[in-house]
Amino acid sequence: HKTCAWPFYQPVDHVTLGLHDYLTIIKKPMDLGTMRAKIEKGEYANEKEFAVDMRLIFSNCYRYNPPGHDVVLMAKDLESAFESRFKKIADQAQVRQSKKSSESTKTPSKPGPPIAKST
Repeated sequence: HKTCAWPFYQPVDHVTLGLHDYLTIIKKPMDLGTMRAKIEKGEYANEKEFAVDMRLIFSNCYRYNPPGHDVVLMAKDLESAFESRFKKIADQAQVRQSKKSSESTKTPSKPGPPIAKST
């Protein structure tokens, strides 16, 4: 998805782009580079926190840019790919959690008699 992700690799350079109102409209900027740094620093406790930041990229894009703008269309493509993949990850995590829950609710079996060593 490199063809639609490139605008989101780095923070929006609102100064160079002359977007003087950007920080007035976008209160919490986010980009893929910042997310990568957060991953490398271990700042995401779980996949849900990661998804919040990913979705923030899209909502910021939609909030600032007019519908139909090229960057909005790229964000929609990237968002669709992300949500599809994230659903699979979330489903797998739910299956793992269900297995852990069912294993922890099993009643432990009583220990049998000690096994004697043969000499």
